[in-house]
Amino acid sequence: GSVEFETVLKAVPFSDPRFPVVNNVAGMVEMLPGRIKGNLVLQFRSPVQWIQTMKTLEDMGFNQYLEVGPRTVLSALARKANSRSVVQAVEAGSWE
Repeated sequence: GSVEFETVLKAVPFSDPRFPVVNNVAGMVEMLPGRIKGNLVLQFRSPVQWIQTMKTLEDMGFNQYLEVGPRTVLSALARKANSRSVVQAVEAGSWE
């Protein structure tokens, strides 16, 4: 769970990001390594702020997304959040 993940994450060094990191906890940009790490832990027990995350990305000028994973659930949600989104899904089996 989140306690184990936090323990492991503490040992991982984080540097200043080279690009903005939008977290799903608040759906906002975070640039401080310690806060990025903390938000990763919070994602275990916090609701995902999907609409705010997508709005933040849109406000930053993004409208093209790549979903990497076993299914295409987030692709559909991205299109629903912003009909101008261009989303491509790459399913897990395609890179094995």
